[in-house]
Formats: sequence, structure tokens, C-alpha cells
Amino acid sequence: SPIGKLLRTTTETQWAVITPSNTSVSSWFPSSWITSCAIWLIKRTYQPSLLRKKRKCGYLKRRQTTGGRKILKRRRAKGRARLFGA
Repeated sequence: SPIGKLLRTTTETQWAVITPSNTSVSSWFPSSWITSCAIWLIKRTYQPSLLRKKRKCGYLKRRQTTGGRKILKRRRAKGRARLFGA
């Protein structure tokens, strides 16, 4: 008997056996279905949150470390209106 998992195909009521030689996704689903679903499943990497941004890039966080204090010093010397990102 072949080694693999059993998956139900979407277009037919038969069972397909997945083996190392039969592992491509395109054999299970039509490519148009995959691309249309992929658009809805993808989550973009940047999910903005002001609270997270302040905690990571805010003034108090910059003051805590030596590197952060150097950043503030450089930005003051350059004359930036805002010293920090948040």
C-alpha cells in the first residue's frame, strides 16, 4: 500500500493518495482557485499600532539605551522637529 495521507478532492467525491511523487498542490486544485483564495488569505506584514510604535521607537525607549541617546543627540544636532518616530 502507498505511504501517505488521504485528502478529499474538491471537484470530485473520490479520495486522492498523497505520496512523495504526488505532492504538488496544482494536482489537487485548479490554479485559478488557488490564486483567488491566496489573495484573501495573505496578511500584510505591517499592521500599524501607535502603542506598539511608541513602546519600540518612542522617546522613553530611546533614553534607556546608549545607542538611543546617541540617536536623540544626532537628531537634535540636525535640528529635527520630532526627535522620535512615534
